[in-house]
Amino acid sequence: MVFAAAAALPKVSVSSLQGVKASAAEIVESGYCGTGEYDEETDTYSYRTSASYTLDSDGTLVISGTGNIGEKAFFGSEKIKDLIIEEGITGVGQYAFSDCRYLETAKLPESLEGIYQDGFGRCFMLRSVNIPKKLKVLGSSAFYMCSSLKSIELPGTLEWVGTMNFYSCDALESVKLAEGLTTITGGMFESCSSLKSIEIPSTVTHIESAAFRNCTALEEAEIPEGVTAMKSSVFENCESLKKVTLPRSLTEIDINQFYGVKDNVTVYCYKDTAAHLYAKKEAIKFVLLDIIKGDINFDGRVDTKDAMKAAAFAKKTAAPKNDEEFTAADVNGDEKLDSKDAMVIISAAKNKTAVK
Repeated sequence: MVFAAAAALPKVSVSSLQGVKASAAEIVESGYCGTGEYDEETDTYSYRTSASYTLDSDGTLVISGTGNIGEKAFFGSEKIKDLIIEEGITGVGQYAFSDCRYLETAKLPESLEGIYQDGFGRCFMLRSVNIPKKLKVLGSSAFYMCSSLKSIELPGTLEWVGTMNFYSCDALESVKLAEGLTTITGGMFESCSSLKSIEIPSTVTHIESAAFRNCTALEEAEIPEGVTAMKSSVFENCESLKKVTLPRSLTEIDINQFYGVKDNVTVYCYKDTAAHLYAKKEAIKFVLLDIIKGDINFDGRVDTKDAMKAAAFAKKTAAPKNDEEFTAADVNGDEKLDSKDAMVIISAAKNKTAVK
């Protein structure tokens, strides 16, 4: 149900300094859009006077008042190009602007506390929207398939975040998540095919299922210390993914984290952590961040014992017992053990210096 038409206000016109008459945009519709009641028999909504709107002939919709914009208040409207919500409005109701296919910009007030389910879903031409710094609620599918949206910045004030908020936002390249956010929810950025990198705040503790699944341009991700759980398929089918850093704090890693990209990705992790064990189990290439290069026997220093092992590896008279030994011995990172590695380790042992 699209908002009801109201009596048009008088046409306003202005004249330029040159005396040429230029018509200003006309107010073509106006009415109320505050949270109202749904009538099942007529499949219509009645909206309260707490919020009102005007729509001009250029497609600019201005909403003023207090409280929430009602559910489906402007659902499916093809008349709106630019949206301005004035201070005093505190919520965008469910489906309020869903399927407004020609909506390009949305200016939201700092008084806004909630964007509820599917508030702007499938606004395919929406390219610019500001998220208020005091927003508390971001409903599921709030910006679902807003395929022209290029950047988004979420505040740390969010207390509840639904799922699939930015699903299939194909043009989304820049995402800024503020400190204070605790969860990357299920499918939050799934199928954002232009997203190349993302910085996750240190306050995040959980990353839910499919959070970045099918982000085909994503090249690198660093999961910060403090994250304890990664649910299934977080990076599934991220075909450009090359490097993922996982923290010591991570204790729960569900299945299919790197489904479809196991051969391309390298996991950077710490020895004997859940991430290390997961990488070994799934046969994913990994680099241990806490291994001292050249310290093949893991006693915390590079000495003659390590030099002897390195020489034996180079001569092929012995082989590393496990991946960890190989990583420690491969000091130049070329994925082979040869005289170059041995010479560096022997020199470090002789001079009692760290491997450079």
